Amino acid sequence: MDPFHGVRVAGDALDKCRRRVQLAIHGHCGHKDDPLYAARRTLHTGADLLTDKQQDRLTALFAAEEHVEVEATWGIYQRMIAAYRHPDRTKGREPMRNLIGSVSAGVPAALSEVITLGRTLKKRAVDVLAYFDRPGTSNGPTEAISGRLEHLCGSALGFGNLTTYIAGSLLETGGFRPLLHPGLGRAALCPGSFTTMWARWSSQFGGIWLIVLPHRIYFRASAFEEQGHQGAGLADGRARAGVHGDRGR
Repeated sequence: MDPFHGVRVAGDALDKCRRRVQLAIHGHCGHKDDPLYAARRTLHTGADLLTDKQQDRLTALFAAEEHVEVEATWGIYQRMIAAYRHPDRTKGREPMRNLIGSVSAGVPAALSEVITLGRTLKKRAVDVLAYFDRPGTSNGPTEAISGRLEHLCGSALGFGNLTTYIAGSLLETGGFRPLLHPGLGRAALCPGSFTTMWARWSSQFGGIWLIVLPHRIYFRASAFEEQGHQGAGLADGRARAGVHGDRGR
């Protein structure tokens, strides 16, 4: 688990605790003049980045007895940030391990959000601590691929069948470039690339021919036609998977 998701889990626990205490004290959701609501962004700021004004706001906030649960949860949140920001990852592992141990057992029942957080961290302890054991790891590539697929789903307005989805994924990620520009050669293909996956899929199911037109691509899956598997997006052996979400004719 990378720092982004680890800190977000702790931040969600802090927000839930703040809202619960806000509702218990005032009987309504946060208004702009309520101290807890006014400090919602300041609570998510790292302790080493607080300005004098923000520190004064938190001091006044935690001076109230009814805000003690928020203060306790805020302390857990800050401990997690400090562990991730340690300049030496090997030394930051120990504070994180101690944090997981402290919130996994012996937490007062009033801190329900911390109990849930401790259960999650204990379950994912190996993943959380792996960040400190393997320097240079990042969840960025996975998030990048996920973002492209989400954009593809949003622009395609649904997929009629697997063939349409594969072709749309290739079109979105530039996987058709070697087919459209043969001069680039096949040496640039990676074993795990979309294009290589498409080549394997194509050879397995009988091949595909393409007609590229502005803003859309026509393709035919011969094996699907022979076997009678024309889906909603395959009519007369052809499907149209456009970047604007065109459906089959």
